Amino acid sequence: MISGKDKTYLYLGISGILIGVGLLLTIRNRRRIVKFSESLVGQTEIAGNTGFTNERFQQLMEEVGWEPGDAWCVYFVKLSWYNMAPDFLKKKILKKVSGSSWQTWENLKDDPSFEVKSVPKAGDMAIWRMYSNGSPTWNGHAGIVKKLGYGNFTTIEGNTSSSGTNEGYIVAEKTRNIDYTVKNGLRLVGFIRFA
Repeated sequence: MISGKDKTYLYLGISGILIGVGLLLTIRNRRRIVKFSESLVGQTEIAGNTGFTNERFQQLMEEVGWEPGDAWCVYFVKLSWYNMAPDFLKKKILKKVSGSSWQTWENLKDDPSFEVKSVPKAGDMAIWRMYSNGSPTWNGHAGIVKKLGYGNFTTIEGNTSSSGTNEGYIVAEKTRNIDYTVKNGLRLVGFIRFA
């Protein structure tokens, strides 16, 4: 027969193992999201968001809701999350990650399946909102966090540019500043991750 003290140690040991397994699964999922996103670097659109030059990439984007004419940065994030998420989150991702970065933020920020943070981790969704003269607009942007730097972070983004141009046309890796004060341009809103 197990004594009360031994039961306590047993429960603590089992709890520790479960927490450790949970952390390992979380780290594994984050790495999988980043690896999947990296595998799509270089995919390009047909001008005007009318389609993609790679038919398989277009098919994958359509499977998560993208339609010709839609801006596609959030759909790229949705694709990366959906393909690497635990099964119990897939339905929520399809429903709540919309084509709009701002609407996606609103849909996920209070959902207990997700967490909002101000400091990124690999696999997070980064959300920006476009500001003009200090006022928010309806435009925004989203990307997948690859890694955290010193005052900045590296992302993999769809519907962006690989050079200094403003027109988005490619999946590319970018380095962005952690800046919540931009008055003209993309202002960081925050980061969303699986809870």
